[in-house]
Amino acid sequence: MRSVFGKLRRFWPVAFLLFWPVLASGQNLSGVSICLDPGHGPGNQNQGPTGLHEYVINMKVTRMAWRYLLSAGADTVILTRQEGDPDISLYQRDQIANNAGVDWFHSIHHNAFNGSSRYTMVLYQEIIGENRPRWPEAYDMCMIMAPEIYRGLRTSAWYVRSDYDIRGFNFGVLKYLTMPGELSEGTFHDHPVEERKLRNPQFLEFEAIAIYHSFLKYFDAGSMPFAPLGGIVYDSDSHQPVDSARVHLLPVDTVYTTDGNHNGFYGFPKLVPGEYVLRVEAEGYLTQSDTIQIQADRFNFRDFYLVSTVPPGVTQSFPDSGQQDVSPYGFIGIVFNRPMNVPSVKHALHVEPEFPYVLQWLDNNTKLKIDPLTILEFGRSYRVVIDSSARDIYDRQLDGNGDGQGGDPFVLEFRTRGLDPARPEILATDPIDYATGIFPGDVVQVRVSKPLDVATLTKDNLILRGGSRRALDIFVHQAVVPPGHAVLSILPQNFYSYSQTYVLNLTSNLKDSLGNRITQSYIFRYTTGNWGLNLSLVNAFEDSAARWGDPATSPRSSGIDANAVRFTLASGESLRAGRPVAELRYSFLADGIVDVPFLVPPDTLQHIRSGEIVGVYVLGDSSLTRLRFYFADSSDGLEAGPWTTVDWQGWKLVRFTAGEDSLFAYEGGNGRMDGPLSLAGFQLAGDAGQSGTLFVSDWLYASQPQVRVVQTGKAEAPPKEHVLVQSFPNPFSRKMGQAGVFIAYTIPGSYGPSEVSLAIYNMLGQKVAELVRGVQEPGSHRVFWNVLDEAQQNLPAGVYFYRLQVGSEVQTHRIVILN
Repeated sequence: MRSVFGKLRRFWPVAFLLFWPVLASGQNLSGVSICLDPGHGPGNQNQGPTGLHEYVINMKVTRMAWRYLLSAGADTVILTRQEGDPDISLYQRDQIANNAGVDWFHSIHHNAFNGSSRYTMVLYQEIIGENRPRWPEAYDMCMIMAPEIYRGLRTSAWYVRSDYDIRGFNFGVLKYLTMPGELSEGTFHDHPVEERKLRNPQFLEFEAIAIYHSFLKYFDAGSMPFAPLGGIVYDSDSHQPVDSARVHLLPVDTVYTTDGNHNGFYGFPKLVPGEYVLRVEAEGYLTQSDTIQIQADRFNFRDFYLVSTVPPGVTQSFPDSGQQDVSPYGFIGIVFNRPMNVPSVKHALHVEPEFPYVLQWLDNNTKLKIDPLTILEFGRSYRVVIDSSARDIYDRQLDGNGDGQGGDPFVLEFRTRGLDPARPEILATDPIDYATGIFPGDVVQVRVSKPLDVATLTKDNLILRGGSRRALDIFVHQAVVPPGHAVLSILPQNFYSYSQTYVLNLTSNLKDSLGNRITQSYIFRYTTGNWGLNLSLVNAFEDSAARWGDPATSPRSSGIDANAVRFTLASGESLRAGRPVAELRYSFLADGIVDVPFLVPPDTLQHIRSGEIVGVYVLGDSSLTRLRFYFADSSDGLEAGPWTTVDWQGWKLVRFTAGEDSLFAYEGGNGRMDGPLSLAGFQLAGDAGQSGTLFVSDWLYASQPQVRVVQTGKAEAPPKEHVLVQSFPNPFSRKMGQAGVFIAYTIPGSYGPSEVSLAIYNMLGQKVAELVRGVQEPGSHRVFWNVLDEAQQNLPAGVYFYRLQVGSEVQTHRIVILN
């Protein structure tokens, strides 16, 4: 003990000048004696990634803590070893404390595990078998010290554990103590970032201050009269620490220069509380300044992210510029040296030749992914340009050619690999990647460069997934088309769900008849819209002769070769297993029409209301013939839908939406939907000399969800109440693939035929669209609105109201339009 005080007396004048302001502040550890143990010694090999030994760190922190504790008036602060002392045993360390009769023992360490942990831990001795601390006082100190060191070093977390909990035995450095004691692991010296900071003296001093502050708190010995201020200076682009940055502290006019150990740390351990200005400078960076209010008795931190003076540029691209064998299935990636202004890059981006794509930004807007929505052409040269109008988030122009000066474009040129004639290649998909608003009954088509082995067209090789990881059951049909290509028609066994994203994976297990695999698997995704309809299949071909008229003898057919026109059940071509398919053979002597009339339409297709959809699956032949449906209107004659050009091969759903798609006056009709429609047939128009065969399968009917009505026995009675139902969907978002909204209402039977008005109004009370005006019968009604105004223009986002008046009764509901 005398040797310790002797050493202190030799440096008393310096110590007095250093600690006098602190002693004058009212701190008082008098009556407290402490033994500090610098863990390990020169014989210990614990070291960090670059060779910084743990025992060296422990000694430096211990020496600093020793000074701070003496400054607070502790009676005695001794060390178990001095700098340069040989190793001593754990038992000897305890005996030094025991023999000196100190009040407290503390051992200072720094942890190691796997190079990735960086938390703080303080440990106490446990009485094995009793699950309690040997010294409850030590446990209390641990609960103060662990969060204090965590705050001072800004580690990832803090923990308090017993030695037995960690190792399964009592630590020797705590085992023989006759007073309370604990062991601190400030941070991990094997963590690369932490090791770099542990080379900084001021960082170590912050740990020493945390230990010193813990003793003040535990012994209620006053507060720190000063306030530590620290932080790290980073490069704003890379988020890496900056060496040799000058941190100028005003008004005290002190400068701290970050060291060369790549930690970026700066520290002012003892500041008078108050307001300061920090100005940070570094070569190649813009100067930054900030004001900070330093609070007493706590750690204060302020980090800086310096902006480089180098203009924004491209550091890497995928593919490389000039690459000649790029996969047409991949994406294009561009890596910038700093975060970019996203709208400016989008405006500056040009691709030649053009193709549709989506942009995705990653890593704080430093990485740009250009994801083509279609498969790029094989053997084609492409050019991607980001012109000089692109800017970073600091509004500096792009340095596209890397000459250090902003204001020039970045140019990426590459060529896709050529088509391999020996192997099947995926050429295109419909829908394209990331498509939205897909109708739940639509067919997916994939064009392949050559026919595939039918045995490989399974759900294991064509994997379709929706909301779950389970692969869905699918129907796959392959059509061989010129010039030796194939079209795959893919349809799930059940209808798609609404507003659901689906992913189709075409794996490399797909093969041609010679066993050649496709060159590369391909994944694309698409999202269905929220159509709000009930979908069902209608089998109208089980008795073709009874339901359908003969097109060869139909009076509406014209310009045909009657001997060559046939409409019969087919065999060999099927979209769904076990479902009948009809075959339509056509031949035109002149420009004309093949008429296929419904003699007895199914009940479900005789009452098609506004907003409902009817469709049929057609195996196209790219003949450019034209197909349409025609309907019987309940109030007059026939109405015809629009023509659809048969410009596809493989299966496709041809559909008509009542009340939305155009109608044209046909026999006795007026070109309007005056009431529910009944499907009367379909027609094929062709030019002179055209002939061929179409296959049709599975009529589809998308019906409106019914408004509930009162049930009386087996028959439906007219509703008793006038009800305006909330619109669906609400809110409405066109970006979600929603085509419009449905508004349902009922007219009570007691009203009889009533004058009905349904209109849309904005917040100013101005009418923007009129959906219904006229007399309607009692019953349930449903109206589809495409969310356009009367000029058929998109309405701006906002809150709108739809007002229904039936006779003298008025009801109003609100609808929100998001975009």
